[in-house]
Amino acid sequence: MNCEEKKTAGKKSDKIFFGWWMVLAAGVMGLWGFGSGVYSFGVLFKPLSDHFGWSTEEIAAASALRRVEGGFGGITTGWFTDKFGPRVMCLLGSLVAGLGYILMYFVNSLWSFYLVYGVMVSLGWTLGLTGNLDKAIAEWFVKKRGSATSIYRVIVAIQIVPPFVVWLFDTIGWRTAFVVMGLITWIVGFPLAWFLIRPKRPEYYGLLPDGETVSGETVEDESSMIKFGQEFVARKYGEVEFSFRQAVRTQCFWVLALASAISSLLWSIITVYLIPYVVDLGMNEIAAATILSFLVSMGIPGRIVGGILVDRISVHKLKYVILSARCLLALGLFFMIAATNQAMIFLFAALIGLGTGLDVGAFGPTRTRFFGRKAYGTIMGIISLLTLPVGAFAPIYIGWMYDVTGSYKESFTLILIIYAIALFSYLFINPPKNKPDAVSDITTVL
Repeated sequence: MNCEEKKTAGKKSDKIFFGWWMVLAAGVMGLWGFGSGVYSFGVLFKPLSDHFGWSTEEIAAASALRRVEGGFGGITTGWFTDKFGPRVMCLLGSLVAGLGYILMYFVNSLWSFYLVYGVMVSLGWTLGLTGNLDKAIAEWFVKKRGSATSIYRVIVAIQIVPPFVVWLFDTIGWRTAFVVMGLITWIVGFPLAWFLIRPKRPEYYGLLPDGETVSGETVEDESSMIKFGQEFVARKYGEVEFSFRQAVRTQCFWVLALASAISSLLWSIITVYLIPYVVDLGMNEIAAATILSFLVSMGIPGRIVGGILVDRISVHKLKYVILSARCLLALGLFFMIAATNQAMIFLFAALIGLGTGLDVGAFGPTRTRFFGRKAYGTIMGIISLLTLPVGAFAPIYIGWMYDVTGSYKESFTLILIIYAIALFSYLFINPPKNKPDAVSDITTVL
């Protein structure tokens, strides 16, 4: 849109609003990316231990390294995403993650495993997934942001990837399996990012978030359209865009950071130790991977409900959705520790799945409702850095305790106690009391 053109804001179109195609693309990319790069980490323990003789603690250290890299990398990734858009970061992330998977074929020592998987693969998914897909959706939706985000996360939750990875390892060996995973990463990531992830918010294309239409409103050029979109969202939905410096001065930023840090404790159990824990309870690896897929799939109802609630309830009541989710997670962890049979395994998987789904369905959109669209990636990146010590320490501590005691229950119990004590802090998740006085330029991220 150039300066000579006149465009009517939110011009009505018979086509499907492009934001929904972005939701679909983000869901497919996240399904593979989170499935292979996060949820399947527990699949690595047995084949690597059998092949190299590495201990649980040594293998788990790669996950801790991933958290360290993700914490520091999340800052630059978030800022670059806010500044240059999610498309370029998704393309770069797919390139690096795919190459990292392929290089796993040549791993022959612990240090090379850390370098390739703990750094390169992790860096790829940090670049390609951390906040980028959420940012893309947050930019294109306001009124329906919760629903759009929940649809994206529902697609991610259809986790057929861990059993597929186990099958690949068993069928063609772990080295060749990683080559296949690298090729799949490129086949999935490149075309979806290029064709369906827009680098900028809808106002750049003469559109308004959610496909909104406003008759009689005419804008002269691109900058006027962007300003109109900001003012329209602020006027209609009360959503004001904070810069990072403005956000970090609010109490709710720090409460959200604390909530993320506590959440990373349980996340370490789910993504790193669930499969080996279930194997210790007597299941084989494919059955354990299926339990993980069942757990993630049980999050689908929670993700849907969380997204709907975010769209419909007052911003002041969002903390109760998050608190409810965390209570379900604490209850699920309790039954996980107490599990002695298959029925209890499915019970804790269902509870943790439901709680995780409700949490992720509400937590991300809550950040955007509090701070707006413009600095979403930077804010998310800084929060990731602040949660780094907890997220990096937890996997190593759990692995060390297992190597010493031969059991996961002691470390899981300590995490449950911390998790339960922290529940009261979620009552302080409130929107910022003092909002910016005026709409600022969208490039003023910091």
